[in-house]
Amino acid sequence: MQTIGIGTLARRAGVGIDTVRYYERSGLLAPNTRLASGYRRYSDAEVPGCASSAARRRWGSR
Repeated sequence: MQTIGIGTLARRAGVGIDTVRYYERSGLLAPNTRLASGYRRYSDAEVPGCASSAARRRWGSR
């Protein structure tokens, strides 16, 4: 399983880094792991879910 950083996830999903952090705080998204330095690492599989959540927010549904 390949993991990606928060910036890569945000870029691939078409959202900002702050949006990814918001989704994490809201319980919609959780990092797979955190590095010893505290950096979040996400699975590639999280990209479609993050992108669809952003699309739903843009269209007014949650």
